[in-house]
Amino acid sequence: MTASIRLRWFAAALMLAAAAPAAAQTVGNEVTAPQTPNFSIDAYMGQWHEIARLDHPFERGLVRVTSTRTKAPDGTFDVVNRGVDKASGQERESRAKGRLLESAGRPTVEIDYGAAGGKHTYDVLLMAPDGSHALVGSTDRSALWIFSRKPTLDASTVDELKARALSAGFSLDKLMMVEQGS
Repeated sequence: MTASIRLRWFAAALMLAAAAPAAAQTVGNEVTAPQTPNFSIDAYMGQWHEIARLDHPFERGLVRVTSTRTKAPDGTFDVVNRGVDKASGQERESRAKGRLLESAGRPTVEIDYGAAGGKHTYDVLLMAPDGSHALVGSTDRSALWIFSRKPTLDASTVDELKARALSAGFSLDKLMMVEQGS
């Protein structure tokens, strides 16, 4: 075997080894979410500031975005998303109803935006033990958010959450930081 062929085999083996962890998280065509130990739906309630998101049409152009979840007596929760349209300065709001999907085997929530937006399922990929930040993504990997209880989150934590998102099968090419200034 020539040195050139050995080098090609080595490069191919190295690429396979690098891809193995991501492949191990794939079941069929769906990437499984990492576990979020000790998740509490009650701790997930309250106001969250959107630190970063994958760009998508229903939030395009919005800054100072918050998402507030309030638990209802029946165990579901209300969701109020607010943001300011950067171009017009006008506040926009959407309302939805959410519920924890117990059968998912991981913290997965279903959010129903009604006739205007339909139902969507999201995995809570990570929630800090102190409840200070969370990583939430759609089960089809098309939407992703980094949330914080405060309008800012330190860069090292954002980097850790990005790494977690990559390991869960998300592409971060269109991840954008969200302005939270006044």
